[in-house]
Amino acid sequence: ARGYAVLRPQYRGSDGLGRKLWMAGDAEWGQKMQDDKDDGAYWLIEEGIADKDKIAIFGYSYGGFAAAAAVVRPDGPYQCAISGAPVTDLARLGNNWSQNRLQRRFQGVTVKGMDPMENTEKADIPVLLFVGSRDVRTPSWHAENFYKGVKDKVPAQYELIPDMPHSLPWYPRHFESMFSLMNGFFENECGFGKPTVASR
Repeated sequence: ARGYAVLRPQYRGSDGLGRKLWMAGDAEWGQKMQDDKDDGAYWLIEEGIADKDKIAIFGYSYGGFAAAAAVVRPDGPYQCAISGAPVTDLARLGNNWSQNRLQRRFQGVTVKGMDPMENTEKADIPVLLFVGSRDVRTPSWHAENFYKGVKDKVPAQYELIPDMPHSLPWYPRHFESMFSLMNGFFENECGFGKPTVASR
């Protein structure tokens, strides 16, 4: 509705496209998995689809991790990041992956890579972080602690959306809160300005 082009890459670690691609993301959080997203952004620029000075990364849940990782990775293609319900502390996630002992042992070890919380001093682009107050899958301390770690280095905003769980069902007020935050951030901190709507 506002004229933004959106790319949703099938990065290493994505499911639904075979075991090889899925397992290629093991222990590559914020590393090769992140390279794939950056490559997608550079492709948009090369194809003339995107302006190199107007690119943002947005993600939710794991995607929120990816957006937080982009904040602290050097020389990325993005002007800003929006991180929804993120995981930002891989060390703590690995220790608290699941109540299931086997899942903690075998799947938890795959969640390794570049830890955003251990690299907050490298933050170099503005970031908006938001999470629902009823989110128990990615507790709010992930977003809040990352915000505290970067707020003195880059423009940063942290918002707790009342009564919103991690996933559906969401009510219209939850969508309104998210989209209002995102649009304001794009226009102001990202420097994109108000989108120009062509007249008919």
